[in-house]
Amino acid sequence: MSIPRTIERTSLAILILGLTLGMGSGCSSAKKPPSTPANAGNSSDLAEASDPLFTARVQAISRKNQILTLKFADEKVAKVRVKGTVRNFNEVGVGDAIKAKFDEMVEIFPVAATGKPLWSEIQEIKKAPKGTRPGTPVVKPYEFSSIVTAIDYQARKVTLKGPEGRPIHVTGRPELARFNEIKAGDTVVARFTETTSLEIMPIARADSTLRPSRRR
Repeated sequence: MSIPRTIERTSLAILILGLTLGMGSGCSSAKKPPSTPANAGNSSDLAEASDPLFTARVQAISRKNQILTLKFADEKVAKVRVKGTVRNFNEVGVGDAIKAKFDEMVEIFPVAATGKPLWSEIQEIKKAPKGTRPGTPVVKPYEFSSIVTAIDYQARKVTLKGPEGRPIHVTGRPELARFNEIKAGDTVVARFTETTSLEIMPIARADSTLRPSRRR
């Protein structure tokens, strides 16, 4: 019994169409870029991380401009703003050891082994230009260098190895267009500019004779 030619042609057309669709599907899947994971690194660090809290020594105070000059445990000196809602700012004096909690919204970027930013758009912090009028408030962020232990790309939250090894979390600023390039294990710098609360450490409180700035 012979098979009609019309049936043979129809079957052949269906077979060719199926092969074409299969090849097309394979090509499209091969070209599809890998999607960015929702989070990476140690998920337990994401859950256990606390607000950025650092210990520092007060070197100078500008009460008018709400600025503290602080020397941190890593010997770095920064001039940071004090949020207006901090109630005990007037109680802080020069020489005090304090614990400062910072706003978690920061500029964060990866750095090379030399500490230089890997992103060309990140500006290096420079001193105030010559000719700046005396009394002009100058803010110099605290640059904290650490390793990323976990990251949530959707929430833009990064967990860093903080002081004494405890994890702290920060949030990348919205204007950081290359945030998704940061990975767990990267060495990064987070810039802290504003304290949201201050705690004076009584056991390390300096003698009142060393604190003339209280009357300013």
